[in-house]
Amino acid sequence: MFSYNYHIYSKVNITDFQIEITKKPYGYYGTIIYSGEKTYDRDGKYGTNICFFRYKLYDSKGNVVKTDLLTKSGLSVGDNI
Repeated sequence: MFSYNYHIYSKVNITDFQIEITKKPYGYYGTIIYSGEKTYDRDGKYGTNICFFRYKLYDSKGNVVKTDLLTKSGLSVGDNI
């Protein structure tokens, strides 16, 4: 959901979220895989307000090791990602 000044501009329903970690000679490499559907846009069915996704990664002790914000633009209501 993207909101600003108490107005909701877009909503996306994330149905699957996975992180694949691969060990490389120089460290670890992570790939984020997600899918879902844009379900709301303030400008209607063909509006293309940006969508934001915030996530946190935790280690085995429950400590936050990474947080980030992903964006997806150009989606209309009903578009799958």
